[in-house]
Amino acid sequence: MVGDIRIGAGCVIEPGVRLSISPGRASVRKLPLTTLGDGVRLGPGVVLGSGVTIGANARVGADSVVLHDVPPWAIVAGNPAVAMGYVAGSDAPSPQNADGSWDCGVSGVRLHAFQPFRDSRGELSVGEFLQTVPFQPKRYFLVYNVPSVVARGGHAHKTCEQFLVCVHGAVSVLVDDGRSKAEITLVHPSLGVYMPRMIWGVQRNFSSDGVLLVFASHHYDTGDYINDYAAFLRLMEH
Repeated sequence: MVGDIRIGAGCVIEPGVRLSISPGRASVRKLPLTTLGDGVRLGPGVVLGSGVTIGANARVGADSVVLHDVPPWAIVAGNPAVAMGYVAGSDAPSPQNADGSWDCGVSGVRLHAFQPFRDSRGELSVGEFLQTVPFQPKRYFLVYNVPSVVARGGHAHKTCEQFLVCVHGAVSVLVDDGRSKAEITLVHPSLGVYMPRMIWGVQRNFSSDGVLLVFASHHYDTGDYINDYAAFLRLMEH
């Protein structure tokens, strides 16, 4: 441990990496701990914001600026850094699909990383329904101003499919098919999560500026919701 940075075993830190270190203990405001998990590799010129956690075996591309936590095995790059894929490994999702998505180890759930377009006018990220997004939406809703200690969701849908994009800030998406679970952190508008029917979903750890956009394949129907986790598990056993 160096200053307020915890570095795990087997990390590779290339030249030019900048790590945020908080002032000494006499400082009025002490910055949060920055953590590098075991086996992390930081490319040349990487800048890590104070308090971020880089999960085990993650890879950060050269000259990237990391402002949010990076999940284990993730490959991130850019300024700000966004997910580009996953390192092959026992805990990593399956290889990239033909549609540019990654399987998340939970039945049918996929992480999409859309290529952002950048020029002097700003940035643009785009997805096409029935192509990169596998359904035609009939409804959308936005979730925002969520306290960081509050979790949203906590249900599954019998029929409705959903596609989740964090258009501002960051949010964690937990998905569960009754056998396997995964947590996906959305930190950029170019990332999206496809949730098919019969997936238990929870959204939590909203940043203070987090805005979650959800596209739904069906109109709102209270009868489509499964709100009891035990009942969900019983249905998934059949």
